[in-house]
This record gives sequence, structure tokens and C-alpha cells, in this order.
Amino acid sequence: MANSSNLAMVSSMRTLLFLGVNNSVRSIMAEAYLRERAASSLKVYSAGSLPDPHVNPRALSVLENHDVPTAGLRSKDWTEVPNADGVAFDYVITVCDRAHDFLCGLPQGLSGSPIILHWGTIDPADPANADIEDVYDLAFAHLKTRIDRFLSVDHDAPRDRREAMVRAIGSD
Repeated sequence: MANSSNLAMVSSMRTLLFLGVNNSVRSIMAEAYLRERAASSLKVYSAGSLPDPHVNPRALSVLENHDVPTAGLRSKDWTEVPNADGVAFDYVITVCDRAHDFLCGLPQGLSGSPIILHWGTIDPADPANADIEDVYDLAFAHLKTRIDRFLSVDHDAPRDRREAMVRAIGSD
């Protein structure tokens, strides 16, 4: 599935963290899809402020239906992530409005001065969205579109230019 044409503009390894509250649907789908698309140029993580004990099976099913590998995916607390590799993030992207509202600066323990973005995405696991047909596929498609646009950004550009380009992605 990896598409090297979108990756030509990323010459150095960047790090990215997708944040949600439960880290069981949207942030997991985003992590898995971006990891598959950009494994050689981006180190991708996901985490949550109150992670569920398990990844949502419907999220895994959607990923598998799109030929995105799911092995090793698990819900993680955001305090686990920086301890895993001692990374300083280039990007932190919230995909959940509650995580975005909760995030004031960086979660405790995260280092660096990442570009912090919000890509609000419908919550398929929210009972209020149960009547929306194919809501899990809809959420994945929304994330996929934004990630594909993210991959077309020149991630080696100066920070201010990079930041303007990636901020435009979340404004749609």
C-alpha cells in the first residue's frame, strides 16, 4: 500500500503523535494508515488521555478492509509514548474534540516544540452517531484524506512554512 511518490518530499525522519481520549478508534486508524503510508520517513504514534483497554474491533475491521496492517495496534496512555523511544515530536495532532479541549500545551512528559494541530473527526463509537450509515468508514475516509494531504507537504521546509501548510489541512 505504501506510495513512495507522496513521500519524496520527506527526506528526514519526522515524529508524529495522534491524540484522542480513548485511543481506540480515530487515533488508532490515523496511526495505522499513516504508518503504512510513511514508514520510511515518519515515526508515528497514537495515544489517549483515558485509553480503552482494547482497540475497537470495528476500527480494526475498517483498517483491514482498506488493507492497512493492524498487527501490534493497542490503546496507550499518552504518558507511555515519550518513554517508549524518548522522542521529541515534530507534530501532535488531536483527532477528538474532547482531547483537543483537554490539551493545554503538551501532555506531561512530551518534549520538544511540536506543531500542534486539531483534525476534528466524527466519533464512530459515540452512541449519538449510531444512526449514521457506515460511520466508521466515514471517519476513516476523513482521516485518510487529511493524511494524504499531510504527506504532500514539504516536511523539510522551514518550520513556519511547514506549519502554515499543515494547518491548512485541518481547516476543511
